[in-house]
Amino acid sequence: MALRREMDVTANNLANLNTTAFKREQVAFREYVMSAQGLDSEPFADTSFVQDYGVSRVVLEGDLIPTGNTFDLAISGKGFFSVMGRSGETLYTRNGQLAISPDGILVNQTGNPILDVGGAEIELSSGDTNIAISEDGLITSALGPVAQISLVSFLDEQGMKKVGDGLFRTEELAEPALDARIKQGALEGSNVQAINEITRMVQIVRAYQSTSKLLEQVQELERKAAERLGQAG
Repeated sequence: MALRREMDVTANNLANLNTTAFKREQVAFREYVMSAQGLDSEPFADTSFVQDYGVSRVVLEGDLIPTGNTFDLAISGKGFFSVMGRSGETLYTRNGQLAISPDGILVNQTGNPILDVGGAEIELSSGDTNIAISEDGLITSALGPVAQISLVSFLDEQGMKKVGDGLFRTEELAEPALDARIKQGALEGSNVQAINEITRMVQIVRAYQSTSKLLEQVQELERKAAERLGQAG
């Protein structure tokens, strides 16, 4: 079961090889020791199991891929964009593939508004041309300053919960991302390394086959023991 879970996680990493700002995941394992007691007064030796107790994210930064698009933004360093969720809650993402909605609101790929440092939606008018976005998120146009994109960070990134579409939720209080910088006209690529994931998949398949073969041998030994006990009776 643990190997099957690890295969699912590895396959998901490969499936998101080209997903913007995707962070590869890995299964965390630990040993589970169970004491056994038979009918005899002497206890059996402790039995050791492997248990997959969670999935962690590798938060290493992906490569920055130049696109030349005005509203493609990549974050260099530890930081997240603040996004307004469907239910009004604030969510977070590193996917900076943005666009302008028909209403003039700066949104992400799924239409969620990007928030400014005051927690408000960012609206651009038809006169806002020659858009430039600085490293600290300040948006300026031919008419002057427009707004400043919220760029925040968290101490416990592993505690952030995925909610889909590259968005995360957390109860931790957001802090200004002082060491993060925005690069306009670029996107952060996935940090998944295809060759590493494929190699891991091969290792998992081999381990699964070895375990399956071992279980078959144990079952065969149990069957033969049962037959001999029956003949002795």
